[in-house]
Amino acid sequence: MLIPIFLMFIVIIALILVAIYFSNWMKNKMNKKIIYRFMVGYIIALVAITFAYFTIVQPQLKDDIKQYTFVPNLFHKIYEQDDVESLSEYVKKEWDLSSQIDQLTLSVGDGHDNENWFDVIVDYEEVSQGKVILYETPTTLARIDISEHVPLIDVHLNGDLITVTGRDFIEESFLAIKNEMVLRQFLNDSDSNMFDYFDFHEGEQILLLTLPNHTKVNADEHYFQIHYKK
Repeated sequence: MLIPIFLMFIVIIALILVAIYFSNWMKNKMNKKIIYRFMVGYIIALVAITFAYFTIVQPQLKDDIKQYTFVPNLFHKIYEQDDVESLSEYVKKEWDLSSQIDQLTLSVGDGHDNENWFDVIVDYEEVSQGKVILYETPTTLARIDISEHVPLIDVHLNGDLITVTGRDFIEESFLAIKNEMVLRQFLNDSDSNMFDYFDFHEGEQILLLTLPNHTKVNADEHYFQIHYKK
């Protein structure tokens, strides 16, 4: 996006230099009134082109930043509303369990934050084979997706063992540039903040276990909050 803007300013500077050259040349060819009208018209044309670019062309440029107008509450959707069909885009990982597994164990790996619970929803059904699904919503700042910079807890499945692995402490710096007319920098705009720095949403993670009725779940209650669906 910066390259078109840079090229536009190069063209404007070149046009201004050409205008200065012709203005000096026309002093000997035209009277002052004609030169004045020409320069005023030229400046108006430059302002109109710049305004058209920022109001028509620039807003249509595709932005790689993904924004979310609404992030659902996974726990509410899965546990209380039983609405998993609408959450397909938030499926992070899924596994099929062996039909011979009678007990599923949840354990904590290195780096897990002991201060945080990990929510697990268990749904017993008349099935012969269990299924494990990890749901995850994006981490957003002012509705801007920053998930790639803020990794969440990772989940691994090995046979009948599910391991939750923590993450290291990270620190990120962000630079935000707002698309707007250059003139606004000279205005006393009360809405000067680009976004609410406190509008931070850490991604929610839910582990859904759909299991046969005979399968038991073994987990440490200090780290896992187990919710059984009725």
